[in-house]
Amino acid sequence: EYSGNVKKLLARHEELRANNISLRNAVKKNNAIYETKASRLNKEYEELQKANVFLRGAVKRMIEVKIAALSHGDATPKNTKRGEDPLVSCVTPVSCVNTSTKHQTNREDLNPQEVVLQLQQLASSVISISRMQDQMVHEAVKREKNARARATEEREQLMQMISKQESDMEATMKKRESLIRALHEEEEEVRIAALNKREEILVSTQKIEEEIEATAEAERKHILSAVAEQKTRIEMLDSSLASMSLLDLKT
Repeated sequence: EYSGNVKKLLARHEELRANNISLRNAVKKNNAIYETKASRLNKEYEELQKANVFLRGAVKRMIEVKIAALSHGDATPKNTKRGEDPLVSCVTPVSCVNTSTKHQTNREDLNPQEVVLQLQQLASSVISISRMQDQMVHEAVKREKNARARATEEREQLMQMISKQESDMEATMKKRESLIRALHEEEEEVRIAALNKREEILVSTQKIEEEIEATAEAERKHILSAVAEQKTRIEMLDSSLASMSLLDLKT
């Protein structure tokens, strides 16, 4: 009977030891899973931060580039090489954009590529406006020169007809003034349209930047919440394992 009890105790001891080893392995496995998830979440959070900083910097640089170009009356910055788009350098890291937009919701928001497209359209509009103004000025000057030439020719030909010459000159001056007024009015309309378009682009860009920042903040909170929840679960598991270990030791 004593030998039987000893065998039972030894068997029970081996069972408890096996259970203890199994529990330790489970704890190690859970710790490894937690470390892996925590590392992945930290990596995603860092990538999200980098993408957020890059996007805000890209939007800011695009706005500064276009505002500077518009302020100097040139749609191409001085530091841009010929044949090179001035906005290409602002949005080359597409991976950052993909990383930052990976966690966004399904709502329809403007992305940085659309901001670039709008700014490029603005630059194209400014170039077209400048060319149109140059063409109108050239045509007005040409018409004025032709009018003066005609007036001079008529004056030389009609030297003896002073009254008619004065009438022709007066008509020519009125025509020139009318052309200049029309040119000034058109230039003013074009300038107002360009200013309104630039204001719309700036407002739209600011709204996009605010939405990107809000989305990034929500994603950061979500990641931190997931990490905290995972940490709580691990702590609860550790507490449960510790309680079981104490019970086993008491047993």
